[in-house]
Amino acid sequence: MSNVLYPTPPGLTFRVVRRPEFATSVQRAMSGFERRVSLRAYPLYEFEFGYDLLRSDTAFHELQDVQNFFLARNGTFDSFKLDESYTPDNSVTDQLIGTGNGSATQFQLVRTLTANGFAEPCMNPNVITAIKDNGNATSNYTTNGTGLITFNSPPVAGHTLTATFSYYFRCRFGHDEIDFAAFAYNRWSLSRVTLVGSLGLKV
Repeated sequence: MSNVLYPTPPGLTFRVVRRPEFATSVQRAMSGFERRVSLRAYPLYEFEFGYDLLRSDTAFHELQDVQNFFLARNGTFDSFKLDESYTPDNSVTDQLIGTGNGSATQFQLVRTLTANGFAEPCMNPNVITAIKDNGNATSNYTTNGTGLITFNSPPVAGHTLTATFSYYFRCRFGHDEIDFAAFAYNRWSLSRVTLVGSLGLKV
């Protein structure tokens, strides 16, 4: 598990596929009655994108950068961080992360896409800009590399705790091979890159 950031050379195609994926076991009786068991509380995400142009001349090394990154990861073996800033799904402002009860001191960074939406743990934080206790910025906390906020003293019961921060998806390549195609001298395309990742530490 490495902490290197996926390179973002120019030339990204317009079409980017983002696919959240859950896992559910479905047992169906002959009558049609179903029992379903959710096997995954939080989704894995599959990303698909490509590059219309990767240059490989003496001035630009975009092909070399992407290929070297893939080789250094040993294909699907090693994970890395993806900044999905083009979505954008890489930061939140005043995100609710918990409510004080007078005794708890630890709260995990989470993100929701909408107010009161589906909350997912963010375990690959980038920059934590502010932690607020009942709307007031506080420095009464420490944090670790997986987004766990530990207050030095328990927040008062009923106090809302919010965070403003940016984050990464932890990803791996979806395949052990990747296809670069030359269409002119020192000009290449990469029609499809597949990544599998999560906001947690699943991959």
